[in-house]
Amino acid sequence: MVKRLIKENVKEFFILYCSSGFMSMETPKYLGVVSHPAIGIRIPEVFLEGILSAFKRANTAGGLMLSFGRETAPEYVINSPPGKYEITMGHTGTSIRQYLTLGAEKAKEEGVLVEMEADHLTVTTSSARAVKRISGIKEVIEVKEEDVKKAFEYIKSEVEEAVSTGYVNFFTLDTCELMDYSVDKASEEEVERRFYETYGRKGDNILDRYTNRRYVFIGSSGRSFRISMPKTRVMRLALKYG
Repeated sequence: MVKRLIKENVKEFFILYCSSGFMSMETPKYLGVVSHPAIGIRIPEVFLEGILSAFKRANTAGGLMLSFGRETAPEYVINSPPGKYEITMGHTGTSIRQYLTLGAEKAKEEGVLVEMEADHLTVTTSSARAVKRISGIKEVIEVKEEDVKKAFEYIKSEVEEAVSTGYVNFFTLDTCELMDYSVDKASEEEVERRFYETYGRKGDNILDRYTNRRYVFIGSSGRSFRISMPKTRVMRLALKYG
C-alpha cells in the first residue's frame, strides 16, 4: 500500500506520513528516502522567500542546498581578500553559515518542512577544475596522497562550519576527481596489463564475479532493462573507479 501511495501521489503520501505521528513538523530535518524537490539557494536574501512560498503552495517538503565545492564556502574564504583563493570557491558570496542559518530560520517562520543539505563536499584541490568538469571538460590528472590530504583538510573546515549552525541534515560527497579517466582511452592490452598490476590474483576473483553477469534494473518509466559486461569492460571499470 505504501509503495502504491508513493507512486500515485508523493505529496499525499508525505502528508499522511506526517499526520500519522511518525514524523513531526519540526524543521529543518532529514527527509530520508521520501521524494522531494531540492533547490539551491545561491543568494538566499533574494530567492529564499519565493522558494519557500512555492513549497507551501505545493504543500510539499523540500530541500535547501548549496554546493560546498563551488557555490558556498566557509566564512574565512568568503571574507578573504581577492586573489587568496580561486574565484570559483564560494562564488555566490554566500557562506556556509549564512545559507544554512537563513534557510532554516526562514523555514521555521514560514512553517515549511525542509531538509538543509550540504551538497558536493568535493575531494579536489581545485574548485575551478570541478566547474570545468560540470561543463564537460575532463582533465586527466594524477591525484597524489598529499592532494587528498589537503582536500580533506578543507572539507573538514566546511563540515565544522556547517555543524556549528546546528541546522545541517544531510551531506553528499563528490569523489569524481579520484576516478582514473585515462583508462577510457587505453587499449585492451594496456587495460589488462594495468588491471593485473593493480589487483594481482584478486583480479581473477573480480572477473569471476562480474564478467557476463546480467544485471536487471527498473527504469523511471517502470520498464526493466538489462546490462551485462564483457571481461575488458569489467577490468576498465575496476581501474577507473577502484
